[in-house]
Amino acid sequence: MRKSKILLRYDLRHYIKLAGLTLREDSSCQHKGQKRISKSGRMKLRALLFRVMMRMMRKQ
Repeated sequence: MRKSKILLRYDLRHYIKLAGLTLREDSSCQHKGQKRISKSGRMKLRALLFRVMMRMMRKQ
């Protein structure tokens, strides 16, 4: 019960940032204004989310 209260305390933006899924602009001479995910968060969380999404897509 306590964990669920802790999880509900944060909003979706917090979890996106925690996973490193925020967008950052990749600007250089070759890449003007392209956006990519920052990958600055937790790598294992991103990998878990990827595996879950792949399973969900396979079942559709």
